[in-house]
Amino acid sequence: MVAHIENLLTPDCENCQALCCLALAIDKGPEFALDKPAGMPCPNLRTDHRCKIHENLTDLGFGGCVKYSCLGAGQWVSALYGRETWRVNPQNARPMMDDFAIAREMRAALELLIAAARLPLPDALEEERQALITTITPGPEESRAALACWPETTKPRHQAFLVSLRAVVSH
Repeated sequence: MVAHIENLLTPDCENCQALCCLALAIDKGPEFALDKPAGMPCPNLRTDHRCKIHENLTDLGFGGCVKYSCLGAGQWVSALYGRETWRVNPQNARPMMDDFAIAREMRAALELLIAAARLPLPDALEEERQALITTITPGPEESRAALACWPETTKPRHQAFLVSLRAVVSH
């Protein structure tokens, strides 16, 4: 099960609508050769959601793109919208960006839950860890509900779990 769950954290750009290239703001500096506001597609993005400079990102000043990982959030959100891409239906751009931000937080939370498996957790904390993993790795039918529940329900529960780890790591 852990290997399958860890696979969820691997970006799959072939099955993504380049949400990082749309949703994220970038600031010109050592890692990015230009400024780009959130919500504006990167000028290097082709209409097929592929990067026209992908093979030379670092050489052209886009090392930050090479280093970034959406932790699998991009393909998850893209799958929810299917063929209804933000390019085909621009009205989908804002909801996709909102879902991407939440999905990215959820994948970061999953990464921490996986790391917590290496701790000597008491049974109650291990049960909560497993329950949280189940909640934030929903099947396709439950994905929209899981995204909707994250800010008000699941995220606070995850944060409380992390706080409870203090007792484990302080020993």
